[in-house]
Amino acid sequence: MQSISRSPNWRSVASFAGCAAGFTTTPRRTRKSVCSVPSQPGGPGAGAKLRPAYPACGAFAANLLGLSEQVPARVVFLTDGTSRKVLIGRLIVELRKAAPRHLALAGKMSGTVIQALRHLGKDHVTAARVATLQRVLNATDRQRLGRDARFAPAWMRPHLHAVAEESRHA
Repeated sequence: MQSISRSPNWRSVASFAGCAAGFTTTPRRTRKSVCSVPSQPGGPGAGAKLRPAYPACGAFAANLLGLSEQVPARVVFLTDGTSRKVLIGRLIVELRKAAPRHLALAGKMSGTVIQALRHLGKDHVTAARVATLQRVLNATDRQRLGRDARFAPAWMRPHLHAVAEESRHA
């Protein structure tokens, strides 16, 4: 990070480093150094939606979509590279190596939904959680979720189609 702060384009480099993990960073100068403080996931203007280059994983994805009140201590994203931990400000972001089938929907809301439901598990996907997804996702994302259901495990497909069906009737 020290070499980044010495760079003449340190703002853009720090922003790029944060965006690669799905976060934008706000560089903050202190008396002694420049530190990068993570801000809202997805960047400014993205609202409550997260569309990172790497899909969110586990409890973080479920929390983003409002399917779980659990706030994860670790932020985990999937990657096709080696597993590693990246420090963004004071936040440790874990990048986990994943199979290509888990990364097929990287950068799409469908990928985040599938990762969140995979975290919840087959027995904990209820009608209330399907209703939450119908409320949280806009019509375009629900339609895309119906098309992208082929990338999900077989047990999850009926739930994804139920979320997508609501957009056809509405």
